[in-house]
Amino acid sequence: MVDRMRKIIPTINIETLLKQAEIDFSNENPLDSWLPSEFFEDKDFDIFTAEKWTAKVKDKENPERYYV
Repeated sequence: MVDRMRKIIPTINIETLLKQAEIDFSNENPLDSWLPSEFFEDKDFDIFTAEKWTAKVKDKENPERYYV
């Protein structure tokens, strides 16, 4: 599998994939086009709810503070 992927990955044209996803990076101003949020909404690896993540980063001694 790894050897197969090593052969496939160099043949992938990123520009073509971006165009198929209707993402245009040819603009000179990068703020003119943003990546669609659908690319970041994958829930497959979400092992904790938002509330559990928030609880994990709270400072135990001072609940008003969060670890950043």
